[in-house]
Amino acid sequence: MKRISIISFLLFSLLLMVGIAEIAKGFGQAVNIQTRKIEGFEEKGGWEVKFSKFRCRNWNNEDKEKPDESQSWINWIEANEAEGNILPDGLPPEVRGKDEKTVMGVKACFSTKAYNWIVIEPKKQLLLNGITKAIDLWVWGAGYDYDLYIIIKNWQGLYYSLFMGNLKYYGWRNLRVEIPEYISQYTQYVPRLKPLEVVRLKLVANPDEKPDDFYVYFDYMQAQVDVYEERYNGDGLNKKRW
Repeated sequence: MKRISIISFLLFSLLLMVGIAEIAKGFGQAVNIQTRKIEGFEEKGGWEVKFSKFRCRNWNNEDKEKPDESQSWINWIEANEAEGNILPDGLPPEVRGKDEKTVMGVKACFSTKAYNWIVIEPKKQLLLNGITKAIDLWVWGAGYDYDLYIIIKNWQGLYYSLFMGNLKYYGWRNLRVEIPEYISQYTQYVPRLKPLEVVRLKLVANPDEKPDDFYVYFDYMQAQVDVYEERYNGDGLNKKRW
C-alpha cells in the first residue's frame, strides 16, 4: 500500500512538472523565431553605473578629499574610419560602423580584494517583444576574473539574475544566456504576451582578483524571440481597450 502511494506521488509530481514546462514554452506548436536588437549602446549618457562600498574614492588616488563622481567612470567611445577595429568583428555587417559605431565602457577601482561588484542600469525601459528564448551581448574582456549577470524582470514583478559568462579572456566575445522555461512570459488572459524587461547588468569580482585598473566594454545586445501569437475570432478587440 505504501509503495502504491509513493508511485502515485511520483506520477503526480511528473505530470505537474510537465504541465508547468508546457505552460512556459509558448502558444501551441507554431513558432516564429526572430532576432531583435535590444540595445546598441549608441546613446551617450543612456546608462548609469553603481559600485560596491570598497570603490576607490579617486581613480588615481590623488585627491582623497574630493571623490570622483561614479558617472565619470562610464564612457561612450565612437569609432571613426581610422579606429574601426575598436568594434566587435561579429556585428551584423549592414550596421557595423554605420548605425552601430559606439561602444560603452566602464572602469573600476576598489581599495581591497573582495566580492566587489559593478552594476550598470539603463535610464530608459528596455522591454523585449514576444517570448524571449535567449539574450546575447558583446563584451570586451581584459583578463580579469569577473562574472557577468543579466537581471531581468517579468510581468509578475519577479526578478531573475542569469549568468552570462566569465570575463577572464581578451578582447571581444559574444556572451549568451538562454531564458529558462520557468520564467513566465504570458498569462491566460488577454493580452496574453507579457514581455520581459532588462533591468541591469552586474559584474562580480572573484575575491582573489586584482582590485584596481579594471576596464570592460559593451556593445550590441540582442534577443532571439518567438513573435508568434495565436489568432482568434475578434482578436482585434484586444487593442480597443477603453
